[in-house]
Parts: sequence; structure tokens; C-alpha cells
Amino acid sequence: MASFLDLLSYYAIWIYIAGVVGILFGIKTLVDSRRTARTTMFTLEQEQAGDRAFRAILIMLVFILLIGSVTAVNAFVGPARPTPVPAIAKQGVVSFTPPVILLTDTPIATFVAESSNPPIEVVAPTATMVLGTGGGLTQTPVPPPTVPTRVVKTLTPTKVPVQPTASPVQNTPVPTSAPTQPPVKPASMIYPAPPLQAPENGSTVSREFLQFIWGKQDVPTQLPSGQFYKVLVQYTDRTTNLVQVLVQCTDRNSTTTKNWQPMVDARGRAVDATYRWSVIVMEAASSQQCEAGNGTSSSPRSDVWSFKWP
Repeated sequence: MASFLDLLSYYAIWIYIAGVVGILFGIKTLVDSRRTARTTMFTLEQEQAGDRAFRAILIMLVFILLIGSVTAVNAFVGPARPTPVPAIAKQGVVSFTPPVILLTDTPIATFVAESSNPPIEVVAPTATMVLGTGGGLTQTPVPPPTVPTRVVKTLTPTKVPVQPTASPVQNTPVPTSAPTQPPVKPASMIYPAPPLQAPENGSTVSREFLQFIWGKQDVPTQLPSGQFYKVLVQYTDRTTNLVQVLVQCTDRNSTTTKNWQPMVDARGRAVDATYRWSVIVMEAASSQQCEAGNGTSSSPRSDVWSFKWP
């Protein structure tokens, strides 16, 4: 019975589908037979259409009863069946055998284990009486317990290192405040950062030619041989959207675009007509080497100023 209920529950969805298909088939047969009965004029065909309609009704009733039976079994009979008992629970109960009672017939012997420190007192019976299966008592000797021997490990004292004696503190006068020293420039930095003069930061220049001026007082007007002022002008090309850098090296503290043709060609090519410039002192073999980037800096880089040159 349980196997049938499991099989019915497993294939219930297929039974429902088959029932629905059967009911639809019966409905189609009934509609066809009624249509035939209305359109024909012969009595024999009308009787055959009536038989087909009757069979269609029987088919629909059978499938309706099948769907209802499967639904009722799954809804009421399946949940009401008893839960199967596991096979292990059906086995017999294991009986419990009480332990055998031991009786002593001699006094309890007491001795002291001298090998331990402190001494351990051990109590052990010399013999026991065991209740046999025939009802009599059997005397069974019990061996004395084994006392473990305690092993003592001798520790060798180690020498304690002697702490060094602190030397007396000399009365050294402590200065109240350290003297303030001026900041020391790096060894390679000979000059300070050149201060920029013109064109001013944020200004707009409308002249055809530009003149860059810097450091009239802080740095020399003309540098000695082997030293140059490196002027860098940076802008973003509005056509290629790439950053362009123009460089010119001179030994004086000013320069003009009259003898700087790349700067003249760059006029109006910057995004928003904005250019940024700065100056740094370099040591190089020649101005060409300075412009190529072969040299060492002798001052920090100046501030970066921006101007517009439309």
C-alpha cells in the first residue's frame, strides 16, 4: 500500500496532464458531434452523432473522476498513513547484565612507598572472594599494586651575571635652548629659485613679441661661463590635445621671443590661449646641451606663472 501511494504521488503531475488532455479531447468530440447533428438531414447520421456525444460525455466523466481520485488520495490518504519505523528500532532490546559482586575475606593490607617524596600510602586488598556461577565463593589472590619510582633531576646552579655599576653622573650644564641655525642649502644649489617678474601671473598679453624677465635682485643679471637660465614654457595644443614644452637657455636674466622662433609659432595654438612658464639655473657645457637636458640644476625651480597670449 505504501509503495502504491508513493508511486501515485510521484506520477501525480503526469496523471493530471493526461486527465486534462482527455477532457479536452472529450469536449472536442462533443462539439463535433453536436455540429454534425445540426447540419445533417439524415436520421442515421443524427443517431451516430448522438452516440459520439454520449461517449464524449463518458470520457470527460472518467478523466474528471481520475483527477478527483488522485487529488483525494494525495490530500487525505497520503498524509494519514503511519510513519515507517526504521529497521534498527525493530530489533530486540539488549538485556543488561549486572556486575559481579566481589567480597573480601581478609583484612586490607597497608604499606608506604618509600621511593616517593613525600611518601605515598597505598591501600590494597590481599585477596578477594568472587561469586561463582555454581553459587559458591572462589578466592582469587590480587597482586600488589606497582608503585612508580620518582626520578629526581638535579639542577646545576648557574652563575648570575653581575650588573655593571653605574658611573657617577657628572654635573654637565644643560643648555636652556638650542641656537636657531639658518637653513642650509644643498651643496649643488648655488642660487635661490629665480623670482619671476614678467609677464605677470594671470595677465593677458596682446603684443606681438613677449619679453620674459626674472630675478633682478636675487640672482645675477648675467651668469658666469658654464651656467645658464633655463626658461620653460608649457601649453596644451588645441589641435592634438597634447602637452607641448618649449625650452630656451640664456646666460642673462631676460629673453624675448624675437630670437625664439618656436615660441612665436606657438602663439594662438594653446587651449584657451593659456601658457605656463618657469625658470631654473642649470650648469651645462653649452646652451645647446642645456636645452637638450644635459646638465645639473644649480637652483630650485621657480614658481609656475600662467598668462594668456591670444
